[in-house]
Amino acid sequence: MKYGKPGIESILRWRWQPHGCDLPRFDAAAFLRLVRGKSMAFVGDSVARNHMQSLMCLLAEVEHPREIEPKDCVHCTRKYHYREHDFTVCVFWTPFLVRWNLTRTGGQQFMDPHNVYLDEPDPEWSRDV
Repeated sequence: MKYGKPGIESILRWRWQPHGCDLPRFDAAAFLRLVRGKSMAFVGDSVARNHMQSLMCLLAEVEHPREIEPKDCVHCTRKYHYREHDFTVCVFWTPFLVRWNLTRTGGQQFMDPHNVYLDEPDPEWSRDV
């Protein structure tokens, strides 16, 4: 838009609609009624965090959450509580869904080889779920 791309109006108003399926628009108030008294967790990397943030943007038309134990890091577990609906949403950051560690002491997290234990969930998130 900043540089005058032609046809931008049609892009802004475009909505995805699968063939033969009439999906209703997301109803934030109805969603919050359904999840009253519950918790929801997103587990993963930045994609999981983006999914949680997208949900929170949709829910913002009804209520804004309070962050539980605010943190200044990007790769942290973050929890938010919607007080009026007693609903908690959180994201557990982990590069793998399973337990992992570096193969050598002093290695840099994503530059060195890893041991990955496919039959064990990552305790960084599994102990809190």
